[in-house]
Amino acid sequence: MIDTTASPIIPFTMKITAWLCCMGIFGWAAAAQAELTWESREIFQKAGAADKAVGAVFKFTNSGKAPVVITDVRSSCGCTTASLPKKNYAAGESGQVEALFMIGNRRGLQVKTIEVMIAGQEEPVVLTIKTLVPQVLDIKPSFVFWKQDSATTAIPVKMTVGVDEPVAIVGVSSDNPRMQARLEVLIPGKSYQLHISPLTTSELLTAIITIKTDFPAQTPRSFTIEAHVK
Repeated sequence: MIDTTASPIIPFTMKITAWLCCMGIFGWAAAAQAELTWESREIFQKAGAADKAVGAVFKFTNSGKAPVVITDVRSSCGCTTASLPKKNYAAGESGQVEALFMIGNRRGLQVKTIEVMIAGQEEPVVLTIKTLVPQVLDIKPSFVFWKQDSATTAIPVKMTVGVDEPVAIVGVSSDNPRMQARLEVLIPGKSYQLHISPLTTSELLTAIITIKTDFPAQTPRSFTIEAHVK
């Protein structure tokens, strides 16, 4: 006689199905907590020639039905900082990640990233800042040398203004009197040529050639060229 009071045996396939359903529900719940809609995940900007730092703001909205918790924001290098006014955002609430890129001596296109860590989400949201930093004076080459006991022929160095405004070179100097530099103006305010030559190559020499400009007016910039006899 069959005992009808015993616990029913649930087929293995039904257990697997139930487990998958539960995982699906939990996965949906985790995803719901990370439904941030960003205005843009990548920002391109051009820095001014006199800028020491530039900022970028990444705006977002919690477009899900559950609260979102941002646990951390991390930048890709020490020259960039990221801040978040708050970490918890209710459904429908908006916020922003604020970034600040310190230019320093960097020139050209600079690409920096910020990782936004969200509770319940394994992979971070990656925000990208692309900043074009203008080169006030593009110097080619920035390093010149002569072999010992070679001819003391002058080496030309081309200097091109990389900003829209005219830039004047107001001074050229060498920290070694045995290394000379003569300035030639090609196009006033736009392009120049520096002729660098050693007085002798019979001995090893090292010199730093300093080029002073009048730009920007508040904090004029200077540039250097290395010159060696080796």
